[in-house]
Amino acid sequence: MKTLEKILLQACAYTVAIMLAFFTLAAAFGVDTVLTFFNLFICILIGATISAASLIFKIKVLKIWFKVPIHYAALLAVFIPFLYISIPEFMERPAAVFVAIIIYTIFYAIAAGATVGIKKLVGYLDTKLEKNDKSKKNQKKQSKTYTPRYK
Repeated sequence: MKTLEKILLQACAYTVAIMLAFFTLAAAFGVDTVLTFFNLFICILIGATISAASLIFKIKVLKIWFKVPIHYAALLAVFIPFLYISIPEFMERPAAVFVAIIIYTIFYAIAAGATVGIKKLVGYLDTKLEKNDKSKKNQKKQSKTYTPRYK
């Protein structure tokens, strides 16, 4: 139940961000937008899908090289409907959609690479600090051997 609550709470935040991006893109491209119930429903589904896709990283048994492509595929699957609801004319040109997917893939690769690199670096530094702390504790334990003060 906690997982469902987390997904829904994050979905609300993602939906707000998606709606802001939706209206920003529409204004930037000069598209006259009307927010219909269908568009709102699609935005909520996109937010829920993004939220559920982020939970893939919580699964401990999967390796990172398997998690990232699944996450990428889930986000790509919601990127296309987002393009369609924000700029319907955009979908009429397959070349533009292809270019948008390529740009999206490049940005995703940069973000995923930076995130994985930072997490690996932080994990490496944490393990190094833990080893130093353990060695200092061992040194203190060894130096606390009993020496009689009175003879």
